[in-house]
Amino acid sequence: MRSFRGFLFALLLAFVTASCGGMAADAPSANNSSAKVTLELPSGVSLKPGGKMISANPEFNAAKITSISLKVTAADLATPVTGTIPLDTLELSVSVTSGNARTFTVTVTTDTGLSFSGSKTVDLVANASIDLAISVTVESTTTATTTTTTTTTTTTTTTATTTAAPGAPTGVAATAGNAQAAVSWTAVSGATSYNVYYSATSGAGTAGTKVTGHTSGNAITGLTNGTTYYFVVTAVNAGGESAASSQVSTTPQVSAPGTPAGVAATAGNAQVSVSWTAVSGATSYNVYYSATSGSGTAGTKVTGHTSGSAITGLTNGTTYYFVVTAVNAGGESAASSQVSATPIAPTPSAPTGVSATSGNAQASVSWTAVSGATSYNVYYSTTAGAGTAGTKVTGHTSGSAISGLTNGTVYYFIVTAVNAGGESAASSEVSAKAGAGVLWTARTSGTANALTGVAWNGTKFVVVGSGTTIRTSPDGATWTSQTLLGTSWGTLYGMIWASSQFIAGDSFLDVHTSADGITWSKPASSGSQDCGLYGVAWSGSKWVVVGGCGEIITSTDGTTWSSQQVSNGTPTLKGVAWSGTQFAAVGTAGTIVTSPDGVTWTAQTSGTANDLLSVNWNGTQFMAVGASGTILTSPDGVTWTSRTSGTANALNAVNWNGAQFGAVGASGTILTSQDGVTWTSRTSGTANALNGVAWDGTQYVVVGASGTILVSNPAFIGGAIQKPLASGGVVTTVAGGAGTSGTTDATGTSARFAAPHGITTDGTNLYVADYANSTIRQVVISTGVVTTLAGGAGITGSTDATGTSARFNLPEGITTDGANLYVADTYNHTIRQVVISTGVVTTLAGTALSTGTTNATGTAARFNYPYGITTDGTNLYVSDLNNNTIRKVVISTGVVTTLAGGAGVSGSTDATGTSARFNLPKGVTTDGANLYVADNGNSTIRKVVISTGVVTTLAGGAGVTGTTDATGTSARFNSPYGITTDGTNLYVSDTVNNTIRKVVISTGVVTTLAGGAGVTGTTDATGTAARFYYPDGITTDGTNLYAVDTSNHTIRKIQ
Repeated sequence: MRSFRGFLFALLLAFVTASCGGMAADAPSANNSSAKVTLELPSGVSLKPGGKMISANPEFNAAKITSISLKVTAADLATPVTGTIPLDTLELSVSVTSGNARTFTVTVTTDTGLSFSGSKTVDLVANASIDLAISVTVESTTTATTTTTTTTTTTTTTTATTTAAPGAPTGVAATAGNAQAAVSWTAVSGATSYNVYYSATSGAGTAGTKVTGHTSGNAITGLTNGTTYYFVVTAVNAGGESAASSQVSTTPQVSAPGTPAGVAATAGNAQVSVSWTAVSGATSYNVYYSATSGSGTAGTKVTGHTSGSAITGLTNGTTYYFVVTAVNAGGESAASSQVSATPIAPTPSAPTGVSATSGNAQASVSWTAVSGATSYNVYYSTTAGAGTAGTKVTGHTSGSAISGLTNGTVYYFIVTAVNAGGESAASSEVSAKAGAGVLWTARTSGTANALTGVAWNGTKFVVVGSGTTIRTSPDGATWTSQTLLGTSWGTLYGMIWASSQFIAGDSFLDVHTSADGITWSKPASSGSQDCGLYGVAWSGSKWVVVGGCGEIITSTDGTTWSSQQVSNGTPTLKGVAWSGTQFAAVGTAGTIVTSPDGVTWTAQTSGTANDLLSVNWNGTQFMAVGASGTILTSPDGVTWTSRTSGTANALNAVNWNGAQFGAVGASGTILTSQDGVTWTSRTSGTANALNGVAWDGTQYVVVGASGTILVSNPAFIGGAIQKPLASGGVVTTVAGGAGTSGTTDATGTSARFAAPHGITTDGTNLYVADYANSTIRQVVISTGVVTTLAGGAGITGSTDATGTSARFNLPEGITTDGANLYVADTYNHTIRQVVISTGVVTTLAGTALSTGTTNATGTAARFNYPYGITTDGTNLYVSDLNNNTIRKVVISTGVVTTLAGGAGVSGSTDATGTSARFNLPKGVTTDGANLYVADNGNSTIRKVVISTGVVTTLAGGAGVTGTTDATGTSARFNSPYGITTDGTNLYVSDTVNNTIRKVVISTGVVTTLAGGAGVTGTTDATGTAARFYYPDGITTDGTNLYAVDTSNHTIRKIQ
């Protein structure tokens, strides 16, 4: 071992008042002392920068100090206090907890392995100074085998001083916030930091949750809103922690949110959507609104409103003002800036379900109601596609009529819906022909009074009504007012003609009679009560008149009357009829009473509570009609059966014309039926109530409110209203030169036709499809004058135009609704319309020269040589020859459907609809309920029920020709072409047999009316002595038959 000399270091420990970091984790748990350690080098030794020692001693001179460390340890110190003495100052201050046995150790390390160390253990007492002497031993190890240890002792003086803890804080305050509290106090002199203690328990003091180093005014967070917290504060410095402050408390709570911004209001239909920017901390929002600007939160309050959602129930057109507030547990914010909006209904959608129905010089336009619409506009034009550029009708009501139109002209209609938001887009376009389907002509009565009854005496019509109204007419067209004598006249009702006189009751319970409808008398004695007389019947020997209060009076001469009152105060009796064996009277509340003699009456059960207003007898059954479309039938007046009328309108009167019932009533209602079971609605052209109906053998006259008088057109339902013809088969030539064709317009036999095929009549004129001339000719029945109504003689084409500028292509079928002609333009494969009054020709359905089977609308539909055609006033029925089908065309729309037959498939099968088979069907006619078809290729007469499409064979043997007169399928025909009906019989042009045949509809009995079977000729004669040459089309005016004698080029009359 080699020994080294030792040397002394002087350590100076001095107490300083400022503490300097370095405390262990448990400080400060008591008062601290501050120690300043100074290292003094031995005399003759100095330090260069970087720790190089300079000394005369080579051992020191060769060494460089690399570090000087200080460690203070004690048994009660969990962690030693350490530090590094800087080489440039050789001084270090440390803070040490006061207490016993604090050991200070200094260690110097060099780069040569030379080290110095020394330590001193002292007790540190608070606020006391202590002097320390530390001996430092320097040792080094060399390669010598001896070791010399030199101990040098030096004396170090340490002075320890302690600092007093600060005073307790004052002026402590706590301010609540949202889940927090801000704690503040007055600064304490000498305090270097502060601690805050808090608890939910009062008086917890420093046992509460501790927050160290807190700054006055800062918030303590994470608290529970609504809970009260208690706070104390202590001040801290090197001398320790002060006593706790006085306790303060506060309760955290949510603060009211900020005012909403970005508020906007968007108008809607009776509502406004209000939106805003979300407010931090808000849990809900209130909206206040008012129709008064500036109302703010005094307006109507809507709580819990969601941004962007609507406030409903507002009035369109009214401006509303809105403010918004934000809400949370802390309260409600101030109101936002005001915004406004004016609700308005959105523009409605375009109407759907639009339809147009023809009327007399008018068209009724209907549609489905549009949600939100307040009114509707209708635009119409004679030009398709005109849209809203057409004539505008504002505020139109669905189903009501647009009047002032020109019959026979096609009009195009669109509808728009309107509300405060504006006008909708236009509906789809629909069309209708004015006058199509109207088979009634309005006549001028000369009065605005209600007309209540009408009767025909064989030479004139007499009409009665209110205000002593009486009108007479020989023909239903021209009416003359008659002056009544006397002043005691009530409104006349229930007038009939019987036993050579007109008789009517009145509202004063008086009876009035007249032999001529001009001079009237009132018997001295009539009813016993002032209740009114409404119905009259004649049994052949006795008059019965019924009225109010159950009044019934009888007379055998119309002069002397006896009261047969059933029961005073019973329901009013409105009508009475005689069946041949008994009277039946009907009245209010479903009343029916019967009597064999007019004296003894028996109540019957009607099965209805509706008022019964009229009753008639047709030879086999009573027919009663009344309120709400009520129809009852009875074979005996005792047992009554309800029938479906198809209307809810009141039926005021019913008539039997020998072939069918006609019923009239409210809102222009007209119904017809052959059997009283199946009823067909007819277009009257008026909305006025109709009260009475009469028949003169060829036409109906109907009377009603506001002086209404309607006369049926002779073409009404294809002749079904006509009485059975009493034809003796007398044949004459009306027009044309037998065996001579041509185009000449002239009178009678001077005129010329070229193979005419189709014929129809309006009662005044005949209209002929002049096949080979491709024209439509008119023949005045009374004079035989022939003119060309439409088409160019001998010029084929398809041009829609007026009169002779129009073109047809070998037309074969023709029918009329009284105002228009409808033509089967056979070789154009189209259905054409001709306005009788103007000659204007248009195409209703099909496309020229295009064949097919397509069911569609208008020109999109296809036919294949359409031949026969008829109408029921609403629809056309066409025998589509080469398609072997019966087609239906709706006049008002042009919609085409197949009613019966299989397209392109021939046969003779009786079946329903398209399962049935025809073979080249040609002529077709209707009685309103059924079609009757001349099935040319089968040589049969077929029946088609319009409502069901059921097809049966009425007469003839399928595929078997002949001339046999017999019943049903035992009879024989030979290629029949034309067919017409009077409602009871069919009349057939049995073309190849050159005869006119008659078929009784009810039995199928077939007879030959005129012509010699299999014998051609031109002879005008009676019955089988007359001669035809391939007769084709046939029609009737109710009195006579008219047939086109095709190969003779003439028009023949059979009477």
